[in-house]
This record gives sequence, C-alpha cells and structure tokens, in this order.
Amino acid sequence: MSTHTPQKNASTASDTIETLKSRIHRLSAEIERLKFTQENYRYILDNAQEGFIRMDEKLFITEANGTFTRILGYPETEVLSTRPSRLYDRKSVDFYSASKYHLSFEAVFKTKAGGRLPILFNRSTLRDASGNITGYIAFLIDLSELKYAREQLKKSREKYRDLSLRDNLTGLFNTRYLYKQLGRLTRSHGESRTPFSIIFMDMDYFKRTVDQYGHLNGSLALQEVAGTIRKLLTGDAFGVAYGGDEFVVVLPGYDKSKARKKAVEIQEQIKNTTYLTQQGLQVMLCASFGVATFPDDATDRSALLGLADKAMFRIKESGKDGVGTTPDRGAETR
Repeated sequence: MSTHTPQKNASTASDTIETLKSRIHRLSAEIERLKFTQENYRYILDNAQEGFIRMDEKLFITEANGTFTRILGYPETEVLSTRPSRLYDRKSVDFYSASKYHLSFEAVFKTKAGGRLPILFNRSTLRDASGNITGYIAFLIDLSELKYAREQLKKSREKYRDLSLRDNLTGLFNTRYLYKQLGRLTRSHGESRTPFSIIFMDMDYFKRTVDQYGHLNGSLALQEVAGTIRKLLTGDAFGVAYGGDEFVVVLPGYDKSKARKKAVEIQEQIKNTTYLTQQGLQVMLCASFGVATFPDDATDRSALLGLADKAMFRIKESGKDGVGTTPDRGAETR
C-alpha cells in the first residue's frame, strides 16, 4: 500500500510546477540576454569602420556587415553564397602575408556601381576545440583616402622640391640646379662622347632700363625675357637665372654649330619683342651671348661656364648685341 497521501502528492506537483516556472524564467532571461547580445553584436558590427564578412569552410560568404555594403555597395543578400575572390581583380593582388591560418593582401575591388577601390583584405581562420576549420572571417579596409593622401603628399613634395630649384623672380631654374645638372651631363656625355653646349647671356644696357623705368619694371622685364627664352627651348634644354640680368641656357645634345644657331634665335627674338606693354610701356631690349661646347672646349663644368662667360664678355667689349663662341671668333651675329 502506498504511503503517499493526497496532500503530499499535491505538494510534490506544486514543487515541480514551480521548478518548471523557474527554469522557464531563467531560459526566458537567457533568451533575452542572448537577443540583447546579438543585437549589440550586430550594432557594433554594422557600425564598425571596417567591412566584415564571415565565410564557411569552403570560403562562401555567410554574413556581411553594413560597412561592407557602404564600402562596396553590395547588400548582404547579394553576396551571400559568393566567394570574395569574385569581388576583386586578381591581377591587382599584392600579398602582404600568407599562411595556413592568416591571409593579408591589397587588391582593387569592384563596387556594385562599377567603380574600383583599393582594399586591404585581412582573413583569419576559425577553428573548433579540436583544431578543425569551421570557417573564416575577414576585415576589409578602404585604402582610397590613404592613397589619395599619399599621392597629394608626393605631389606636395615634388612641388616644393621643384620650387627649391627655381628662381623666385623668373621661374627659370637656379644655379643650384645648374651646377647639379652640369655635373651629371659631363659624366653621362663623357661616357657616350656626345656633345652638349651652354649659352651664357647678359642683357645689354639694362641699367639704363632700370634707371629709366624703375626697379619694379626692371624685374618685370627680366620675367618677360625669361618667358622669351623658355618658349624657344625644347626637349631637355633648360634656362637658368644666373644672377642679376644674366642667364644661362643648357642644350644637351647640341654641338657648337647648333648651339650658335639657338643663341642667334634667342638674340633675334629678344630684339624683336616689345617688353612691358602691359604696363603701358614699349621697351626694346638686346643681349650679348657666349657659347661653349663639351667636350670640344672643356670637360668640366667650371671651365665650360668660364669659357662661355669669356666668349660673352668679348662680345660686350666689341660692341654688344652679338653671339660669340669659343675659341674666339669675334661677334658671330650682330
């Protein structure tokens, strides 16, 4: 015969119900906690600065965050069951590191709108407690702003490097650049035995121009003369503001005959140009020129400049407004 009484059975049933209620309450709380955690996880993921994707063990995408969509334009539903390799140009891949459990590379990804973005792709492997691969996760970082900043920095450096080699008044190269390039030319042309020439040029009667029209207009006139020189130079040839009203023109590949013709061309263009017209003036200018050629006249930059300067000075002494060469042939052109 059972020893249980109806009161005891009712008590036991009541305890069981309370236990079940307690378990249900705990489960409900755990569900709410997990739901809250999942919502937080998704919120954090969607608002991360990096794009994020989760992949299965066969590298098919199973999840993508909002940043991924913002960067590349693909909604999550469009990339599910797609491999990331379909989203980038494989020829553009530049590997940073690659191992069994980690992969990092830069590549050009294709956006939904048809654009192209440089992306840093970092993939890690997910494993279970036994070490078996269960999937992969990857973070995608948009490098376009970084690359733009680097390009702007490069341009800025090039700009200031160029400015450091330019004359502030005329925009022509300065003597620092001249000496550097003459050293390079004597080495390279010495090896190839090809000529190059320099023209030393000094404005004639320029003090009269300054005395008559003022220092400001004198500076403007030198700017315009520099423009005349610049327009007549092609290829690797370049002009230099040597100091005051003196200029040097460097002509790579020019022998003496060709260099003399270029000097005459510059001389005639200056004589036939009316300067300072924008200032309401009509100023006519002229200059004296000296030509020296490597390696016929000298094989080092100082001697070459000295000989061109002497050839120019002889023109100054013999009447100005002409072109002289080394060895002295007098005024080649008047």
